[in-house]
Order: sequence, then C-alpha cells, then structure tokens
Amino acid sequence: KRHENIVAQLSNGPVDGKTVIQLENEIKKIEAQVNMWIRELAEINKARTKLEIEFVYLRSNIRLNTVNIEVANVDINRIELNHRQMWNNFLYNNDNNDNELISNDNNN
Repeated sequence: KRHENIVAQLSNGPVDGKTVIQLENEIKKIEAQVNMWIRELAEINKARTKLEIEFVYLRSNIRLNTVNIEVANVDINRIELNHRQMWNNFLYNNDNNDNELISNDNNN
C-alpha cells in the first residue's frame, strides 16, 4: 500500500517540497520497517543455528548411547555365556568325580 502511494504521488507530475518531505518520511518508515525485519531475521537465523548445533550434539549423544548399549549387550551376553560354561563345567565335574568336592586350586 505504501509503495502504491509513493508511486501515485510521483506519477502525478512535478513534486513540490511538501510532497518530497512526505515521501522522505514514508521512505524512512519503510527503511525502519525493513531494518526491523532484517533484525528479526537475524535473530531467527541465530536461534535456528543454535537449534541445529543442539540437534547435532543430541544426535551425537544418541549414537554414543546406542554404541554403549550395544557394548553393554555384548558384555551381558558374554557374562551369561561364561556363567553357563562355568555351571556346565561344575555339573560335569560333579558327575565325573562321583560327588567329590571340587577345590579351587588346579590339583584336580
């Protein structure tokens, strides 16, 4: 609308001093509005950049946690396997030794 007013005033022919002052004031208002939009866009861009950095950080943490979970699962599986082997060895040794006591030293 402002643009239309300026164009209309300029297209009417010679411009007097009062019209020039009105146009300058209107241009200043437009410049102020544009500057405000530029500041708002800069703030939005800054906030967006911060969010993108935060997302990168969070994605990195998710990947790290996923790896930690996978390592923990491998450790749990290994512990379960070791326990099963120890239990089976215990049962096997008890069956072979006719219920003899099994000592912890290597003299068996």
